Amino acid sequence: MSNLSNNTTSKQAALDLFEKTRLEFLQNCRWIAIRIAKEHGGYVNIDDVREQVTTPENVDPRVYGAVFNRADFEKVGYLQTTRKTSHARPIANFYWKQYSNWISRRDAESDSKAVQSRMI
Repeated sequence: MSNLSNNTTSKQAALDLFEKTRLEFLQNCRWIAIRIAKEHGGYVNIDDVREQVTTPENVDPRVYGAVFNRADFEKVGYLQTTRKTSHARPIANFYWKQYSNWISRRDAESDSKAVQSRMI
C-alpha cells in the first residue's frame, strides 16, 4: 500500500474514532453547521462553526475534522481560514445538500400560513 493510501486510511480511522468517542460534541457541531448553512445559502466552513463552539478541555481540536465527514455535506472548494492560530491555511468550504429541500419546505409552510391568515 502506498504512503498516500496509508495516510488516507489512517485519517479515516481517526475520524471514525472521533465519531465513536466524541459523538455528542460532533452532533452539536453539526447542528450548528446546519443552522449556519441555513443562514448562508447552504454554505458553511469549520471557521463558522468554531466561532460558535467552545472546545472542551478534554476534546482534541482535531476532532473538528469529523464535523463534515457526512454524506449530507459536500466539499465545494477552499478558502483561507480566518483563525489567527491557523496562519491563513486553506480550509474546505462545504454545501449542505439538504438546503434546497429545506428552502422548499420553508417556503411552502410560509405560503400555507399566508393563505390561512387571509382566510381568517
